[in-house]
Amino acid sequence: MSVSTAAQPKQDAVPDPSSTPALEYDPVRLARVHSYKPTTAMPRLHRVKGTPFRVFGFALTDAWLDDHCRTHDFGPLDTLGRQHNAHFKAVTKILNDARVSDRTAVKPVYTGEVRPSDPRWPDYAMCLVIGNNKTEQRRRPEPEVIKRLQAVLGSDAPPMWYKLA
Repeated sequence: MSVSTAAQPKQDAVPDPSSTPALEYDPVRLARVHSYKPTTAMPRLHRVKGTPFRVFGFALTDAWLDDHCRTHDFGPLDTLGRQHNAHFKAVTKILNDARVSDRTAVKPVYTGEVRPSDPRWPDYAMCLVIGNNKTEQRRRPEPEVIKRLQAVLGSDAPPMWYKLA
């Protein structure tokens, strides 16, 4: 008795209507669940049914923070504890220099990439959150705040919408 290999879906294949039963395949649900990519497109308000919570800001990866700490001499990075202390000092100085420490949170967000140590999991970074999609006021941060943060970070990259990690 032979088993047909054409009827069995590949393990690493992306599901499509022909390889997945119709009840399990829902492209809208799959896109919502697996959408880790940051975007510049403004999401709908979170209180609308089915709209996921998103935060708006600048993601700071560990590599970027390490370089920033070395450049500004925030301390040694040789152990995990010293690295966290240096990152904390760097983020605090960034927020104080941009004069946004009273209105900005720091949250972990998904970067849209895979984790270098384990490609089965999404990678994350720390985000300087300046807005979210809960209310209309928080969804549209002031342009002056964005410009001040860009100046302190030394980048002209726009802030993005991220999914919380």
